[in-house]
Order: sequence, then C-alpha cells, then structure tokens
Amino acid sequence: MKMGSQTKGITTKALAEYLGVSKMTLSLYLRDPSTSRISKELKENIETAMKKFNYTPSLKTQFNRGGKTKIIAVFMPFDNPIFKYEQIDAILSGLQNTLFQNSYSLIFLKTSIEEGISVIDKQTLLQCMSFDGVVFLGTRYTRYERMDDFFKIFKDYKIPFVVLNMPDLPFDINQVIFRNDDTCAPVDFLFSLGHRNIVFMGGISESYQNIDALNEYKRAHKINGCKVNKDYVLDGGFEINGAYDALGKFIKKGLPFSAIYALSMHMTAGCYKKLKEWRLRIPQNVSVIGYGDYYYSELLEPALSVVSLPLEEVGKRAAILLIDKVNSLKTDNYHKIFLQNKMIVRNSTSVYRSV
Repeated sequence: MKMGSQTKGITTKALAEYLGVSKMTLSLYLRDPSTSRISKELKENIETAMKKFNYTPSLKTQFNRGGKTKIIAVFMPFDNPIFKYEQIDAILSGLQNTLFQNSYSLIFLKTSIEEGISVIDKQTLLQCMSFDGVVFLGTRYTRYERMDDFFKIFKDYKIPFVVLNMPDLPFDINQVIFRNDDTCAPVDFLFSLGHRNIVFMGGISESYQNIDALNEYKRAHKINGCKVNKDYVLDGGFEINGAYDALGKFIKKGLPFSAIYALSMHMTAGCYKKLKEWRLRIPQNVSVIGYGDYYYSELLEPALSVVSLPLEEVGKRAAILLIDKVNSLKTDNYHKIFLQNKMIVRNSTSVYRSV
C-alpha cells in the first residue's frame, strides 16, 4: 500500500493494511499496549508506523482501552456556562491541580434537560465505564430525588466516584462536604448583634443549598424566640438582577429590616446596588452577610462579612479521595470528609441601631 509522506488523515484500517495485520490485532494493541497477545517485534513495528504517519488513536479508541485511562469524568447538572461562577471555578481549580499532579486528565460530560431541570441520562452514566472515575459536582439545579438512581448505577458498574458541592446526602457514597458549625452561623451572628428583622435573600427554592440555608434561618429564629415572616424570605434566583429586583419589591412594602443574609455573591452585589439606590447605608442602616469569600469581597465598599467556604481544599480532597478509590480493590468502601466553613467579619455588619 502506497502512503508516501502522508502524515494526516490515516485511519486505523489503513495503518493495519500498511503493517499487514488485521484491524482487530492493531486495535488490541491500541486498547492495551502491554498485552502479551502481540509479539514484542510487532509492537515495535506498530510504534514505528504510528510515528512515521503521525497516527493518533481516536478518542473513542483511547477511552475504551483496557486498564487505566488516567482520565476522570466530571458531571455537573447545569445548562449555563460552567465557568461563570466563582464557587465552581475555585472547586475545579483544586480538583484539576491535584489530578494533574497525579497525571490525570479531566473531561466534562454533557447533561440533558427534563422538565426544565438538568439531569443525567442512563446512557451518559454508562459511558462512565470508559473512564477511571467520576466526579459528581452538584449545582443549584441538582435535585435529591434523582441522586439515588445515579449512585446505584455507579455502584452496580463498579465505577469509582466522589460527590462534592452538596450537603451530607443520606447515601453510602464517597463525599466531601461543606459544613457550618457553631462558629459559623451567619443568622445567629446577626441575632447576636441585636438584629431581628433579617431578610433571607435565597435562590431557587428547590435547590439543596437554599433548603439547607433556609432551615438554618428558621432554626436561628426559633432559638432566638422569633417567628419567621414569609415576607422576609426572598427569591433572588442566585443572580444579581434577581436579588436587585426582589429586594426592590420588598423595600417598597415598607416593612422594617436591618440585616440581609444573601446566599450567593451575585445576589450580594444586587443587594448592594439596590441599597445604594435607596440611600440605605451599609452597615449603618442595613448589615449584610454574603456567602462565599472571593478576592473582591474585601474590595466592596464597605468590605463584606462572609461565610467563607474552603472551595479549593474541597476540590483537592475530592481528587485525593477519588484517586484512592480508583487504585483500591475495595469498590464498596465509602468515605465522607467534612470541611468546616468559617465566618469572616468585616465592615458590612454592625450592632443594630434603632432608627
């Protein structure tokens, strides 16, 4: 077969014909270069031909090799641009750095949409058998009712996996979890400063993050002998404009308030903008606490008090845990790792001042 100096576009079939072997024999080597079913001489010939024609196996061929692929798949049930949000970026940074240091690559898998909710179909889940392990990165669109089915498939097919950016789930799984303790209770902190009329700027009501934070908000009110007024529970959709509009409608009701707890940095920015429009000073008139500590938290005027999450550390610990599971012979041995959030108090909060 004449190939001359051809260096592009050569197929697996053409390379097999050049070598005088069957496509099946060549594929056997491509899937597992360490196979003992092919002679050392033929392996050397294949390598020489691959270099001569600049041949690279297709992704499909590489992903279906036997043994380890050194590739980790990432699931994120999210239909928006995934690198738009600082929290996701920070977690992925810790995950990526640790995986790269251990010679692993990352690939992001597409999700599908059902009834407006991002989900992962069974076909995509089964594709995970091609990778060494899976990271399930929860987002605001993740729903509890779908989790058990996903994890059961991972377990049935013995796919190593780890879950992060979700609360402690009632399943036997590998998981790295953010947790607030008594030293990091933002609503309790506002009560300790004398605030009673506290606005909860939440996001999508069905999201796990919103549910957990709202439960914490209600618990703090109960402990401090206050009833929760549903008018003070707002839905900002986790976005700047959503919080800006929601807070504007609330202020127009004329209800008294002296503090806001916003469940995302985007919503915090929307609150800052709306409060400024109404000439309500922070913290003289309204104290504000945000969720997540990013480089610009201190650059806001005034500097923002926050719940700080160990985002990069969560990514690092998840990567280490997953690599351990990939290399372990025990696929049914699961671990949960808890990392504590912490309160960072800056100038956006102060003791309650009656008007």
